[in-house]
Parts: sequence; structure tokens; C-alpha cells
Amino acid sequence: MLDEYTESFLRSILTIAASVTVATYCLWAFDRTGLLAAGHHVVWIELTVVPLVLSVLHIFRLLDAGHGGEPEQLVLRDHVLQAYAGLWLLLVILGLYA
Repeated sequence: MLDEYTESFLRSILTIAASVTVATYCLWAFDRTGLLAAGHHVVWIELTVVPLVLSVLHIFRLLDAGHGGEPEQLVLRDHVLQAYAGLWLLLVILGLYA
């Protein structure tokens, strides 16, 4: 059954899923109604978009080079992806507590 899916179809689905993910995250990050009411520094939350987009692009690069696999193994062994996650977490913490 899996042989019915062509490589080009799967790449298209991957691109659509990544686009929807980034767009949805941007809508959340730039929505000023919830965080402003709590008095948080929204600019830090908005900046979390940068490591998210860089992470998605990095994953695309890895997949294109044939280094895909189980997502949890990819996260555990790829230090660049871990650095992006750390930057994202730092920005979220700054946005919530700074």
C-alpha cells in the first residue's frame, strides 16, 4: 500500500504540512490579545518564529540529504536542532517572565 505514494507526492505533502505549521505558529505568536493582557513582553514571543522557521528549514535540508528517520532520534542526535530548540525556549521564557 505504501508503494502507491510517489516521492513527489510525499514531498508535496511535507511542504504543505510545514507551511501550515509555520503559518499557524505565526498566527499564534503575533496574536497580541492574550499575552498583552497578562503584561508579557510580546516581542520575545514574536521572535520565537525565527528558530521555528530555521528548524523547519534545517529538517528539510536533512531530509533532502537522506538523513531522515524517527523524529525523536533526529532531535536527540542533531545538535543544530537542539540549539534551535534551546533558543526557542529561551525566547519563550523571556517573553513570559522578562
